[in-house]
Amino acid sequence: MPWTPPSPPTGLSERLALIMAGLRGVLAAHMVKDRSAVAVLFLAWARLGRPGFAV
Repeated sequence: MPWTPPSPPTGLSERLALIMAGLRGVLAAHMVKDRSAVAVLFLAWARLGRPGFAV
């Protein structure tokens, strides 16, 4: 059975959610690599995961 890729997100909110999830992943990876900046990176990571983060 051939693999079919998932359909791309159709709405802007879905796209934004995917972008935010990607940013959180990048921030988490940087937290592992750069232990001196964990506090600032964690604040950004937590803020991106909160509903209404742009308020």
